[in-house]
Amino acid sequence: MKKKKRMLSLLLCIATLVSLIPTTSFAAGVWEPALEINQSKVVFAGHTWWVIGDGTSGIYPQPGHATLLAADYDSEYQNIPFRKGSADSFGNSSPFSTIGRGTMYYANNPSGMSAWGTPNEYGGSTLQQKLVQIANSLPAKDASYIRPRTLTGSDSITGPVVSNQKLWPLSLEEYNTIDVNAVCLYGGQFDHFWLRTPGYGRDGERVRQCPGRYRVPSSAVMFYNVEVDQDIGARPALNVDLSSLLFISNADDASGKPSVSVGNGLVATEEPTDTVKFTMKHTDQNLNVYATLGQRRQTAKTLTFGYANATGGANQYISCILTNRYGDIRYYGKLADSSNASSGFLYIPLAGVRDNEYTLSIFSEQINDSRSTDFCSEPVTMRVVVSDGVGIVSDYRGDLHYHTWDPDAWAYNDSFHWRECLAPNCPLPDNSQKDEYAAHVYDQQVKDDIYKASDATCTEVKKYYYSCICGAKGTEVFTDGDPLGHTWGSWQRDGADQHTRTCSACSASESEACSGGTATCINQAVCTKCGEAYGALDPTNHTGIVTWIQTSATHRSVYNCCNSTVIAEDAHEWKNGVCLECGYRCQHTGGTATCSQKAVCEICGIQYGDLDPGNHQAANEWTQENDKHYHKCIYGCDTHLDETDCFGGTATCSKKATCTVCSNTYGALGTHRLSHQEEKAATCTEAGNIAYWHCSVCMKNFLDQAGRQEASNVALPVLEHTYGEWTVTKAPTSQETGIKTKSCVFCGHTITESTPATGDSDQLSIWLFLFLLSGAVLSYTVMVYRRKKKNYS
Repeated sequence: MKKKKRMLSLLLCIATLVSLIPTTSFAAGVWEPALEINQSKVVFAGHTWWVIGDGTSGIYPQPGHATLLAADYDSEYQNIPFRKGSADSFGNSSPFSTIGRGTMYYANNPSGMSAWGTPNEYGGSTLQQKLVQIANSLPAKDASYIRPRTLTGSDSITGPVVSNQKLWPLSLEEYNTIDVNAVCLYGGQFDHFWLRTPGYGRDGERVRQCPGRYRVPSSAVMFYNVEVDQDIGARPALNVDLSSLLFISNADDASGKPSVSVGNGLVATEEPTDTVKFTMKHTDQNLNVYATLGQRRQTAKTLTFGYANATGGANQYISCILTNRYGDIRYYGKLADSSNASSGFLYIPLAGVRDNEYTLSIFSEQINDSRSTDFCSEPVTMRVVVSDGVGIVSDYRGDLHYHTWDPDAWAYNDSFHWRECLAPNCPLPDNSQKDEYAAHVYDQQVKDDIYKASDATCTEVKKYYYSCICGAKGTEVFTDGDPLGHTWGSWQRDGADQHTRTCSACSASESEACSGGTATCINQAVCTKCGEAYGALDPTNHTGIVTWIQTSATHRSVYNCCNSTVIAEDAHEWKNGVCLECGYRCQHTGGTATCSQKAVCEICGIQYGDLDPGNHQAANEWTQENDKHYHKCIYGCDTHLDETDCFGGTATCSKKATCTVCSNTYGALGTHRLSHQEEKAATCTEAGNIAYWHCSVCMKNFLDQAGRQEASNVALPVLEHTYGEWTVTKAPTSQETGIKTKSCVFCGHTITESTPATGDSDQLSIWLFLFLLSGAVLSYTVMVYRRKKKNYS
């Protein structure tokens, strides 16, 4: 069992104990030491409160109730006047003449109430209306436990009776009753708040008063600068009905109920020492606990019950407490989370529970935050005597369950079967306690699909599992019938020159090589079973004929079935436009017909088609004829193209004019440009010329001025010298030659010759020969000169 947790302390309220343990009274029971006046704090309705009264003592003691006083100076309590007032008139206000302040204006009472006589009347005051507003804002479920109070003049208020007040301010007398500074200090500070008792607050009237409170002025006069319109604050008190209180617990989550886990057993409790919270019974919490006749007196280490109709929603649980014979709570446990489960089973383990006699209370509860009240259902109780971890149940106060076992159907798990109870909310979680509970016996041969282990296949028989009488299915099988045998499909080629067929029932297959059929040069053999082509082609088994495949320039022969070559591709052998080998007729193309020649086929080279008489082609060179130039047609048609007269250029005496287009000469020669040359006689030193006319253009010479008689030679040759006699310039000796000279009689030209030495025997004959020769030459020269001169004349 979990060890004790100080974090949780739960004590039954006297209101519950009255019904469970008659000998326990409120004053002497559990509640009094747990909630002490002017010492204990309680969270309630979202606020923290001091406990200042109980059923018999303290402030406003009411039987079965507790009086609470606000402990914290919360924001909604702050800056509240007793009655709103102003020196100036404001909406829904009335004037009132004061001493020392003159006429003041104060807020009227709400509609439906009589008008105030003096501003310090409590009924209809701003303070009273604010407390009503705060009370109306409290959670409705919490507010339902507050006992309203009626305030009269005897309760220290000014003005008429104020009824049905859930929150109210303390009177001076009630305040003085506290007499504990920790409680008197509002929020631990000197925060000011209103008392409802009127008065001036003289020193003599503040006996046993704690600081921080203010009495209402006895009249609308100044009281130490405090008036009814002063923004001071409220400190409400209330009276809570504890008749529905089940127990109290620590408010802190870390040490309160939130620290206990669901299904984690029972946790030992201690008396709360910190701020506590109430767990109050409320009508919106529901729970039914069910027990069989056996369970209501069960003896077990873990008590089991069924539950139903549990309140669901957030933070909803099924919980329990164990209280001793004196009403002290000793154990608490969360049995189930009912947020989403309104029914189920409850397990209460007793391991670790001390031997004793207890009252077990089971209830539904809503566990709220640390500043809010928890709510629970009316608990289901029973007596439990615990000894050595075993509990004996008696005096069970919950619902009894009577079984109605299902006679027609079995319930079962993997190992056992039993009859289920048809009555709702059966509290037996343990199937072994149910009717006809027994282990399975698998001896039934039921041929039903739910027991079928496998269908019959091509090779296997149908099988079923043995079953139990309850319907549970075993693991052993029995057989039924025979195998179905294969249902073969058609043969299918599988891509490897074989075919396969598959059973449509079991997907079994068998394969074999394709066979049959005849391959050709273009088609594989076709299997006679699967109908698919297989194997290699037979390149020698042709199904077609040899045909020519011809182009404009080549031919080749092939089998038309497979296009295999018979004669390799070769050029046509042309004759008259027809291939001598394949008979292909040339489809002439290309070439250009001219004026004198048909087009020549660029494929076979013969002429075809017609002449084109308009298709001439001029030669690049000009042809000149009869002083005209033209282009000859290169195609040989003799047509003169672009013919026109030559023109341009200038003719001279030696050259005709040159045509500026064809660059040939044309027309007649021009006239000579002549100049007269005088006759000049020839000498032995200089040639001469006859008289003639010379053209400066053609450089020809003419004998006449008209230039008609061309002179082929106008030059006179140089005349021969006419020498005189020899003159010896050096006489020869017998050893040396001599020198002789002679000169031309006209120009003085001299020639020199040597003479032989005198010692030479031939010298005389030589000189004689030379003399005769010289004379002959001279005679000839004179004769020629005279003849030429005669001719020139």
